[in-house]
Amino acid sequence: MLSSRLFFISLSAALSISAATLNACSDDPAPASSGDGGASSSSSSSSSGGSSSSSSGSTSSSSGSSGDPGDGGGDAGCTENPAPPNLDGGEACGTLPFGKTAAQFQAVLDASDNGGYDGGTFEPGIYDAVIAERGSGNPGSWRETFVVGPNNRFTRIRQVDTGGGGGAGPVTHRSGTISTNNGSLVMTFDCAVDDADPVDASTSTIPYEIKKECGKTYYRYGAAGIRIWLQRR
Repeated sequence: MLSSRLFFISLSAALSISAATLNACSDDPAPASSGDGGASSSSSSSSSGGSSSSSSGSTSSSSGSSGDPGDGGGDAGCTENPAPPNLDGGEACGTLPFGKTAAQFQAVLDASDNGGYDGGTFEPGIYDAVIAERGSGNPGSWRETFVVGPNNRFTRIRQVDTGGGGGAGPVTHRSGTISTNNGSLVMTFDCAVDDADPVDASTSTIPYEIKKECGKTYYRYGAAGIRIWLQRR
């Protein structure tokens, strides 16, 4: 059983799900199963919600995954040719359209993977959510594309289905700057729009880490009872 740990806001059932060593090399993780939506970060304005609409941007790639990012078919020499970051992607706050379909919530991949988050240095690039773990096993999904550019600028588009029956929530757009502090990622927003409506948002702090395996780079972070994996394009 996973030990409980802090993520943010009301952590009544938050599980400790953290630092994992990825297994074998592979291409994109295989498609995922179902699981929960969970809280966003400790932002003044939450980026989660509930309503099954697709993002204002189009889906351009494959679905989320169920299995360790290291599982799956053979790789092509463990090489990575990252896509350059684009901080003016045409959506609100300069966000890019979603790069993948929503990752369905699934059970925690590795119950022994429950240490602290290690932080790490973000390489400029585009990161798409590919795995959404949830300790409760509830249904729902998480969809996100996070772009990190030069000078610590970022954009983020996100949509969450908490699994409560109301479908996916609003498509939330954020941009601003990031800084890091001992395993915590601090996002300071200068633009925040939910669907087409501007909202108030100041900062958000989440535990995070950068993981690398066979030339692939993953950014993963925790929220209340969940853990999200994003893979660098």
